[in-house]
Amino acid sequence: MSLVPMTQILRDHVTDGGRLTHDNGIFLLGEVERLQGLLNRPEVDDFLKGVPLEAAHQVERWGVQHDAGKAPLDWFWLIGYLAQKAATAAIGGDLGKAKHHTISTAAALANWHAQLTGGDNRMRPGIDPATVEGVA
Repeated sequence: MSLVPMTQILRDHVTDGGRLTHDNGIFLLGEVERLQGLLNRPEVDDFLKGVPLEAAHQVERWGVQHDAGKAPLDWFWLIGYLAQKAATAAIGGDLGKAKHHTISTAAALANWHAQLTGGDNRMRPGIDPATVEGVA
């Protein structure tokens, strides 16, 4: 299934005064569940496919508004932490987990890059120093 039928159903729903048929509602719910499944399933075998999927997953999972820390060192520590998880898994022989963590590290870099270039910056690791007592 593609987004085109789903988009058309939604467009028809809006122009039709908000009437959505039961069948269209079931179809849209199925599409949402399918897309959530794609977004929330780690890809470990295809690096180039996995990085954008994981980057989107990180934004959806960690992009909370109260977490306003955007400092470069927040990104540095996150990336180091994820890379260390990849190294530990590889040393322990868990190659699936090691591959996942290399992809999650690259995805964090992609989210940092988006933030640096003025793109999507909902992925914000760290805590706003102004909210931490004794810091600022």
